[in-house]
Amino acid sequence: MPFAPRIAFVDVETTGTSPANCRITEVAIVRVTEEGERVAVDEWHSLVNPQGPIPPEIRFLTGITDAMVAHAPTFAELAPTILERLEGAVFVAHQARFDYGFIRAELERAGHGFTARTLCTVRLSRLMDPDRAPHTLDAIVARYRLNVTERHRALGDAQALWLFVQALARRHSAIALRQAASRLLQHPGLPAHLGADALAAVPPAPGVYALLGQNGQPLYVGRSANLRRRIASHFSADPTRERAVRLASETHRLEWRQTAGELGARLLEGHWIRTRQPSHNIAQRRTQPVFVRIDDEPARPRIVPADLLAPEAAQGLFGPFASRAGARALLLQAAGQAGLCLATLGLERRAPGQACFRHQLGRCAGACIGQRAPALEAQALRAAMAAHRMPAWPGAQPIALVESAPGAPPDWHVFWQWRHLGSAHDEAAARELAARHRPPGGAQGRTGPRHRARGLSPAASPPCRRPIRPGAVRGTLSAVLYHRGMSDTSSLRQRLSRAGAASLVLSLLCACQALLPEMNTKTQVPWETFGAARDVIERIKVDETRREQLSADGLDPYKNPAVTLLTYTDIVQRFAIGSAVRPEELDRGIRACLAAGKRCTGYSIAARNNKRERVGNFWLDSLNFRQETDVSGWTFNALIIMVDDVVVFTVFGGQPKILEHEVVRNPLGPLQSWGERVPSLIR
Repeated sequence: MPFAPRIAFVDVETTGTSPANCRITEVAIVRVTEEGERVAVDEWHSLVNPQGPIPPEIRFLTGITDAMVAHAPTFAELAPTILERLEGAVFVAHQARFDYGFIRAELERAGHGFTARTLCTVRLSRLMDPDRAPHTLDAIVARYRLNVTERHRALGDAQALWLFVQALARRHSAIALRQAASRLLQHPGLPAHLGADALAAVPPAPGVYALLGQNGQPLYVGRSANLRRRIASHFSADPTRERAVRLASETHRLEWRQTAGELGARLLEGHWIRTRQPSHNIAQRRTQPVFVRIDDEPARPRIVPADLLAPEAAQGLFGPFASRAGARALLLQAAGQAGLCLATLGLERRAPGQACFRHQLGRCAGACIGQRAPALEAQALRAAMAAHRMPAWPGAQPIALVESAPGAPPDWHVFWQWRHLGSAHDEAAARELAARHRPPGGAQGRTGPRHRARGLSPAASPPCRRPIRPGAVRGTLSAVLYHRGMSDTSSLRQRLSRAGAASLVLSLLCACQALLPEMNTKTQVPWETFGAARDVIERIKVDETRREQLSADGLDPYKNPAVTLLTYTDIVQRFAIGSAVRPEELDRGIRACLAAGKRCTGYSIAARNNKRERVGNFWLDSLNFRQETDVSGWTFNALIIMVDDVVVFTVFGGQPKILEHEVVRNPLGPLQSWGERVPSLIR
């Protein structure tokens, strides 16, 4: 045997490229088993009913038509046979992620779990014949003059893979083939564009990494306490996760930089994301920290982007907050608890000259109708927000955090006015960095152009934007106050501990909401917004649009998980026909459905994209005294009814914009659940 006692050469033909939305139309397995001194080869293949139409371009490429698979078994019916033939074997395929992803997705739909060691023949060809590109299956067949009868059909391609492996063993020797396969099986998920030893040089240490595309463009930037393990996880993810598979397939090169600990990794990660703009770091690129300014005239808070402020201008403001939504939510909570007028403060709309809604409930002192001066409302709001006021910088000099770990050079992270100026690897470079960015004479003047750049890199952003939780920073962390003429480190540390360290740690932790959990619920649909889903439904023309056009517009129940097939019985039950609703009160299309009987079918569409983000005070939330949640997103629902595949009725609804703020208060904090059980225990 070339490299394993049992090998399964697998090929599938499909209706598309996405394992989540497309289906298999043909599957073939060439199982090669070692039986003593001989090798047994067992070939098996079958057409598969995809339970949906095959796109024209796929029919042209493979020659498989709808008529050929109409009476073929479904994948669920073939699943026991496929599992039996794959059991205990190394899964070998050309572009193995594709075939393995489809097989695993189909088996999961049929209720079977499946994992296997995989070997990609593209990577095998690159490793053993590095100078003989390209490595497509057509090129390999021509290069080795393989006798293949049916290309682009499952059995023909699976046979070609088995012939290719035998040809490699003859040309390079069986020992060389076993060694190459062993190297690839050690890292089964590495993309074909990366060498088998791509992870060998990556250290198992803290740092930042970047996945780069074919032309060196940044795809994704991340950080980890173990770079090698984290990078490897990108290429061993579930092949049914479309985004992870796409990222892995686009990666052609790796770049990384080791740091002394997690603080340096956090700061450098933010700098790389802001300066390189990687295409897959969507959420981090859009984060824009803000401050809140509350003036007496006009008496309403203003949300100010942090990148528009000089460092010293943030003193006395409130924040920083991770987003405008988070700042507004905290303002609403503080004003509501203090009994202030939301309309006067510009946080709620009202008609001119009318009392606000809270005043009608007795929760407003009457600033909206002139019974209280607006300046008093602003003063009361500042008092309610006092806990979130930006503290003054402790002193007139920059401060550095020195991060060190065994076996790694230290990182000196220099801060000024709560902003990260940069990092260095020794004291001299840190002093130079501090002197270059500190205003002359210690004056708190405006920073240079680098700090006013659009988009907050760590060199311009408050450290709160990358919060450090207690105990999270690995290695030894010490603080040193820098200014010319002082060299007594112990004296500096004592002064910092009295004046600056507490304020620095407090600023790093207060108002930092990124540590709080968040949860996203999203139906995997092609619509990013409510409007996009609505437009698809509005394009449907009653008595004209057919089922084929619905599929072309993305309303295919076999590809779109938001679409559910409805039978005639489902439609009757949905409209409660025969009970509360009389047939004559129904739409003409629904009456046509009733008359058609079982010829009437339909689609029910339910999609949602909701985000639940915890906001507020980190410590009150962690200790369970008060939990605040911002809920945003949208939901969409629609119904389509067809008679003989022609649409006769459509309707849609939902919530185009969800903006909710939930507050849960627990007076007993972490003991709340115990306190609620006390009455039942007494009884």
